[in-house]
Amino acid sequence: MTTLTFKVSPETGFALKAAAARKRISTSKYVRDLVEGRLKREKPFKSAYDAMMEIGAIGCFNSGKGDLSTNPKYMEGYGKDNHRRRATRRAA
Repeated sequence: MTTLTFKVSPETGFALKAAAARKRISTSKYVRDLVEGRLKREKPFKSAYDAMMEIGAIGCFNSGKGDLSTNPKYMEGYGKDNHRRRATRRAA
């Protein structure tokens, strides 16, 4: 078991000792039970990816083209400066 040390106000310390005495358990066990109970009620952490998957926001758009990432024709012009490309089109 890991030891955790923290400070509380005198009033809180007295209240913890009194509550533990009423239950006839150690103050340490009483605090441990409080913390464990609270942690069980906490919602587990979700990454942004998990949250988006849960609401169906990932993969919900269909371009109609199944090979967008592998077909070289769709990659034509990718990474080029659009401003320059537009200027060339206007001049032509």
